[in-house]
Amino acid sequence: MQSFKQHTDREVNVDTFIGLCLMSVTYMHSAHFATKSYAQHKAFEEFYKEMSELVDKFTEVNIGITGVYKPVLKTENNIDTVEYLRRIAVTGEEIYNSVDTSLQSIIDEIKTLCYQTIYKITHFA
Repeated sequence: MQSFKQHTDREVNVDTFIGLCLMSVTYMHSAHFATKSYAQHKAFEEFYKEMSELVDKFTEVNIGITGVYKPVLKTENNIDTVEYLRRIAVTGEEIYNSVDTSLQSIIDEIKTLCYQTIYKITHFA
């Protein structure tokens, strides 16, 4: 059984992951408008549409399991889209073993989306 401190740390990390995913929808939507590359335009569009559904599913399942959610939304200016996508994947990996297997499968989908988008925006520019 987890101690209160461990459980609290887990919640903060999960909420941080949710916040990164939520903010990525806006950041990638902005990048979708800003790029001059049609391939990147389409890759960013695919990302923000899919991520919106994935983060919604992840958050609802997490609340269903834990009963809690505390928004952790941090805005950033001038983000590097590839670095931001990698940060989402790394954060997902960091919380992976502390969450239920139903959430792990959604993290896998989110990481796949991030890495696939990195591939598309760096190889089809």
